[in-house]
Amino acid sequence: MPAVPCAASRGSIYHRREPERTLLYRTVQTHLATWLALQDDGTGGGAPAALEREFHRYLECGILAHGFARARCADCGHDFLIAYSCKGRGVCPSCTTRRMVEIAAHLAEHVIPCLLPLRVAASPFTRLPDCMNQRSGQSRLPCAGDCCG
Repeated sequence: MPAVPCAASRGSIYHRREPERTLLYRTVQTHLATWLALQDDGTGGGAPAALEREFHRYLECGILAHGFARARCADCGHDFLIAYSCKGRGVCPSCTTRRMVEIAAHLAEHVIPCLLPLRVAASPFTRLPDCMNQRSGQSRLPCAGDCCG
């Protein structure tokens, strides 16, 4: 694994998130099995499998015992462990926030600059840039610089 510059050399130190110390984590950990048992109505129609999987992945998110990567500082040689995340979308507040920030950055850097020229009054006869035209056959988000000169 390649060495990376240490956060300590930049003035900040990496601290593990410690989700097991939060009230949400302790509540889910304590009551998940009971809640899942109450959801089962005896006909096999309990909680949706995706929801159950999301809760179990949340309980593993950020916990070193469930997997981690080791990083080493290129400057001072300090080793530190970074716990794997669940990358969930619904239950885990850390992963949901990270995803929200990534999407907001994408919108601010690539989508909104392409849409700014469209502030003019649009009518059914206004021609949209090709990247925004559904008939163009492209199924991607508009990207600044691609189509909007």
